[in-house]
Amino acid sequence: MPHEADRSDHPQDPGVAFEVARDILSRLLGYASDQIRRETDRGTPDPATVEEWQRRREEWNARWHSLRVTDTAAVQAVLDRDGAILRSLPTD
Repeated sequence: MPHEADRSDHPQDPGVAFEVARDILSRLLGYASDQIRRETDRGTPDPATVEEWQRRREEWNARWHSLRVTDTAAVQAVLDRDGAILRSLPTD
């Protein structure tokens, strides 16, 4: 039976973890773009909401472009932090 410390919700292979992290960021980028579009399509969009989603999209985009397979700490941070954000978003 596996030891508790051996169990993880994240891939163990660095290459797989990197690809999963990039996928998470890509999905967040898409979600942010959709939220911006939805807000701007409203009759009277809220500028603060649009700005917040633009800020988040820029942050995720910068992280996506700077992420390196050899930077396991940054990859793990995306898996932990951004993965939790992605899981918390509605799936409508």
